[in-house]
Order: sequence, then C-alpha cells, then structure tokens
Amino acid sequence: MTEKQYIEAEYYRELKRISNLKSDRIYTDLQEFLKSVRPRKQRTTAQNRALHKYYSLVADALNEAGWTVQRALENAKERDWSGGAVKDLIWRVRQKEVLGKESTTELSKWKDIDDVYEIVNRDLGQVFGLHVPFPVDPKKQKELEESQAPVKLEIDYPESTGEVKF
Repeated sequence: MTEKQYIEAEYYRELKRISNLKSDRIYTDLQEFLKSVRPRKQRTTAQNRALHKYYSLVADALNEAGWTVQRALENAKERDWSGGAVKDLIWRVRQKEVLGKESTTELSKWKDIDDVYEIVNRDLGQVFGLHVPFPVDPKKQKELEESQAPVKLEIDYPESTGEVKF
C-alpha cells in the first residue's frame, strides 16, 4: 500500500461522493469537479531560477577547486561540472534520500528546497571544503531584513531614587 497523501477535506469529501455514484454519473461529475480545482503551483519562476542558479554556482565552485566529476564520484566519466550535472548527481540524489521525491518539480516552495539545500551544503563543506550560499534576490533580501529588523521601543522609565524596595 502506498503512503497516503493529505488533501483538503472539502476535496476528499467531493471525491468520496463521486466515487459512490453510479458508473454513468462518475465520469461527468469527476469532469465537473476537475474543472473547479487546479493543482497548487510548486515553485514560483523566481524560485526555479534561484535553484538553477545555485546548481551553476556549485558547478563553478567545484571546477575552480579542481574537482572534476570523476574525481568527486567513483565510476563517473571525466568531465567538468555543469549545472545539470550538479542537479542530477548531487542535488537529486540527496532530494530522493531526504524527501523521497524523484523530480525537482515535486518540491514544495521553500520547505523542501531548504531541507535539501542544508544537506547538500553540509556535504559540500565536509567533502570538498566548499560553501556555496543559496542565491537570493537582492530586493527580496532587503525586504526580509527590513521586516526582521529589531524595533526600538522608547519607554519612559521613572527616575531612580537609588533605593531598591521590595
């Protein structure tokens, strides 16, 4: 038996209702239901670009450090790293181990990407002595920093008399 996936309760109830229909109604009701829903978008275009930029940055760092694919991985062909090679030979391997997801298109917006990045980054440090930060849009980084900036509170405290009373 495959692992159950959680879905919204309203969708579950509607699918359950359709499954209990007589066979001649199942098809039409299912078609109507499918017209009323659409899958959630897994990643934004910006997130997808950042992910592929990261693969290229890792490839550049490995190449600059003198790590060919064959030197890094046993039984691999002798070649330099590319973004595609990083995606297939490093990222996707860890992604399958950690999340059980075959394709990067199955990754949820940030949680899955963060989980895999943390492991890949750790591996790059331990095995190759490299750290490649995940690319961040400068505008979004500034917005994030501003939203997390400490707030200064101005509080009027009473004057101290020097005595402490309990």
